Amino acid sequence: MNWLEFISSLFWPAIVIYCLWRFSRQLAVLGDSVAKRLDQGSGVKLGPFELPGLEPADRVEEAPDIVPDEIHQEGNEGDASDEVEPSDVSYENSYSALIEESVFLTLQGKYSAVATRQVRAGGLPVDGILLVNGNPLLVEVSYYRELKGRRLYIITVFNNYIVNLIYKLQSLHWKNYKILYVLVFDKISVDESIFKSQLLENLSTEERSRVDIEVFLSENLVSRSI
Repeated sequence: MNWLEFISSLFWPAIVIYCLWRFSRQLAVLGDSVAKRLDQGSGVKLGPFELPGLEPADRVEEAPDIVPDEIHQEGNEGDASDEVEPSDVSYENSYSALIEESVFLTLQGKYSAVATRQVRAGGLPVDGILLVNGNPLLVEVSYYRELKGRRLYIITVFNNYIVNLIYKLQSLHWKNYKILYVLVFDKISVDESIFKSQLLENLSTEERSRVDIEVFLSENLVSRSI
């Protein structure tokens, strides 16, 4: 009887240890995401349990707006800004590069603005920046052949990129900016509005207010650029 009690007493600790080992990577990612949200001042709510956001003591109330001179295009002479600097990303002459080029041609026509391509904002690579009404619009382009079977992966990549970029920009006291995340597919068989809602549902209210999403079909983009 004592042996049975001893074995049963080990059951739950063993389950807990196994779960911690099995899901250690996911728990680490979750912990990092929670820490970033708290540092941003967003707060975290899990059912009845809520952690308020943290307001850094050294955060200034009024940060200067970003001006065009702070955006440096790759190849320009002079010192690069600490906030936006040229990226070392090299382009290959590929279909993906053609897709990205077509996206920026479309956006430049839509906003009547010239894009500064391949930059870094807060140390993170950004495909391009346009100045729209004097305010920076940061553009990231992602191309996939199809959505089917990759929905969860695409949502995870999107959330990680947006959370990290906003965190970096807030640490630099950027204010009047927007992020445009462009998704291009060879084919897509779901309702775009539903998919956009799924992308945004894990972001905080503040993060959502900073992000717009555009979805294009590759054949439409390429045909316009030819």
